[in-house]
Amino acid sequence: KLRALIRYAYEYVPFYRSLFHSVDLSPEDIRTVDDLTYLPVTTKEDLRAAGLDRISKGVRLSSCYTKRTSGSMAKPFETCLTRSEQWTRRLLGLRQLLDIGFRLQDRVCIISDPITLPGLRYRTKCISAILPAEEQIQVLQKMQPTLLKAMPSYLRVLLHDVDYRLNDFIRPRGLITFGEACSKSLKER
Repeated sequence: KLRALIRYAYEYVPFYRSLFHSVDLSPEDIRTVDDLTYLPVTTKEDLRAAGLDRISKGVRLSSCYTKRTSGSMAKPFETCLTRSEQWTRRLLGLRQLLDIGFRLQDRVCIISDPITLPGLRYRTKCISAILPAEEQIQVLQKMQPTLLKAMPSYLRVLLHDVDYRLNDFIRPRGLITFGEACSKSLKER
C-alpha cells in the first residue's frame, strides 16, 4: 500500500515528483519504511510555497471545502477537502466521540477560533475564543454542556480568567482537547 501511494504521488502530484527529483530518487527506490528517510522532510512552509495547483493535481478545487487551522502555534494553514473527505472526517469525529462515551442527548460546547468554527452538528454550540471570558462563561452557564471541547491554549485562557474554578460555573461530564498538545500542568489543573 505504501509503494502504491508513493507511486501515485510521484505520477500525479507535481510537488512530490519535484521532491523526489531534488534528491535524485524514483518511487522504485522506496522499498521499505526505512527508505523514506531519503526523502526531505516536508514542512507547512514547503506546501504553502508550492501552491494548491502543485499539490492537488486532478481535483476541482472549486468543489472542495477549505479548512483553515487557527494558527495558534504558527501561521494558519489551509487544506482542501473533497465532499467525500469531509464526510469521512465527520464520521471519524463521531466515532471518536462515541469511543469516549458520547450519547446522542449530550450537549457539546466547542470553544474555537472564530475563523475555524466547525459546522454545527449533534447538539453542539460553538463559542468564539475571542469573546471575553465573562461572555464565554455566560454561554456555558446557559447551555450547561455535558461535554466541553477546546484547544488547550483557549481553555488555558478561560480557566485562568476564572481562577481555574470552572466547576463553579459548569460541570461537564467530559473535557476534550484538540489541535495542539495539552501540557501536563493544564491537565493537572
